[in-house]
Amino acid sequence: MKKSIRIVAALAVLVLMFVFTGCVSQRPSDDDNKGLPSIDNPWWTDSGEITKDGDGNIEFDDVSIKLTSVICGYDQNGFEALLDQFNKLYKGKINITHQTYAQDVIDEYVMQQIQNETNAPDLILTHQKTHAYLAANKIIQPMDAAYELAGLESDKSNFLPNFADYCDLGYEGRMFTIPVDAQSMVMYYNKNLLKKYGEELPQTRAEFLELCRKVQSGERATNSQFNAVTCGADYDFFKMYLLPTAVLQNGGELYGSDGLVHWTEGDNFNAFKNGIQAVKQLADDGLWDSSDSNESARAKFCKDNALFYISLPFDANTIFSAYASNSGHSPEVVKSQDIGGFSTAGMFALDGAPEASKNKVFGDSHAFAMSKTVSDVTKKAAIAVFVNWFTTKVEVGIEWAKLGHTTASYTIRGNAAYNADSYVSEFCNMFYGDINNFVTAGKTANYTLIFPDMQTALLNCLRNASNEYDIKTELQNAQKKINAAIGLA
Repeated sequence: MKKSIRIVAALAVLVLMFVFTGCVSQRPSDDDNKGLPSIDNPWWTDSGEITKDGDGNIEFDDVSIKLTSVICGYDQNGFEALLDQFNKLYKGKINITHQTYAQDVIDEYVMQQIQNETNAPDLILTHQKTHAYLAANKIIQPMDAAYELAGLESDKSNFLPNFADYCDLGYEGRMFTIPVDAQSMVMYYNKNLLKKYGEELPQTRAEFLELCRKVQSGERATNSQFNAVTCGADYDFFKMYLLPTAVLQNGGELYGSDGLVHWTEGDNFNAFKNGIQAVKQLADDGLWDSSDSNESARAKFCKDNALFYISLPFDANTIFSAYASNSGHSPEVVKSQDIGGFSTAGMFALDGAPEASKNKVFGDSHAFAMSKTVSDVTKKAAIAVFVNWFTTKVEVGIEWAKLGHTTASYTIRGNAAYNADSYVSEFCNMFYGDINNFVTAGKTANYTLIFPDMQTALLNCLRNASNEYDIKTELQNAQKKINAAIGLA
C-alpha cells in the first residue's frame, strides 16, 4: 500500500541591502540571534509528491543529486571514495555525482550557475564563511525543511555550538547549512627530538619558546641548518589561518557587531599588534626562517631539521611519506613513533592576553547547503538522507578525519570507536586543543569584503612593518578601504 503526501510551501524573508556585482540584494543581520529576520516570501518552491511504502519509508527511485564541492586537494580521492560508498549503499535509489572547484572561484561559479539555472548544483559543500552571502543573495534554501520531508531531525544541538550557531545565517529558526567539520593550520612535531631533550609538549607560549630555544641550541651544535620551527609564509593558509589565530589569541575582534572593522582602536589595535609580534618574534629570535617556502619547510622537518612544522591537517599523509623516505621507516611507523600532532592553541598569546582568548584557533568549517533550484520534494528528502549519513555515521567521520577534517558532529565525536581510532586520537583530536575554542568567520555576509584585505594587511605587517606606526598605518589603510566598501553595500 502506498501513501502520497503533497507538500505545499509556506515559508518566509526580510529585505536588507547588499550588493553583488552591482545588484541590490538581501543581507541578514550580523548581530547574532538578535532581531533575526523571518522569511515571508520564500525564493524557492516545492513541487511533486513524496511516495512511501506500506512501512512508511520514502520510495526513492534513482534520484540523481549533483554535488559541487571545494574538496579538490589531497582529500579529493578519499572524499569521492566516501561518495562511492554512499552510492553503493543506496544503489538504484539515490546517486551522487561530484563536481569540484578551487575555493577562490567556487562561490562565483555556484552563484552564476544557480542564478542562471545553467548546470546548477543541487547541493554544495563549501566553506561556511561564504554561506551567509549566498543566503543573502537568495542562492540557497533552508535544509531543515528537507530534513523534515525525510523524517529526520534537524537540530543544531547535534553539532558543536561554535559551528551550529551560524546555521541560521541570520534567519530566525532556520537551518540553512549543516556543519561538517573544522580545519586550520596545525602543528606536527618530531617525537624523537622531544624525547632526546627529555621534554614534554608545551602548555603555554612561554613553555613553547623555552622548549624551542633549548632544542635549537642543542641541535645547532652539530647542525647549522636546524630551526626549532618551520613554516612557509608563502602558503596562502598562513595568512588565512595562522595570522588571524595569533590576533584572536591576544583578544582581537576581526569585525564588530555593526559589521564594520575597528582594528586600529584601543585594545583591539593592541591585540592586532601583539598577534603580529607573537609570530614575528619567532623569526626575530632565529627560531624560524621566515624566508622558507612551504615546500622547503616541509623538507626541513622531514629531514629532522626542525622540531615543529606548522602546516595543514590535509598535508599529513604527504608528511608521513616524505619522512618515511628519509628515515627508511614505513609511513605507519612514522605515524606511530616519529611524528605527532599538536595545536597552535595558546602558542601565540603574549603575556597579558585575555584568558578567554588564549586558546582560540581560527579556521574554516565545511558545511552543506542546498541550491534554491531544487524544487522536487523527493530530491530534497534524498539530499537530507545523504547529508545526514555524511554527518552522523561514525565510520564516515573516521575516514573524514584521516583526510584532515575534525568532525563538527556531537554524534560522531562522542562515539568510542571514533576516539579509539589511532589517527583521530594522536592527530585529529590533538590539532586544536579544546575544539570549543575554534573560531570561524561567523555569518557575516561581508566575508569577501573583509577577510582577503585583512589577511594581506596582516602579512604586510609581518613582512614590512618595523614599528607600531607602520603596523597602524597598514591596518588603517585596509580598514578604510573595507569599511567604505561595506558602506556602499
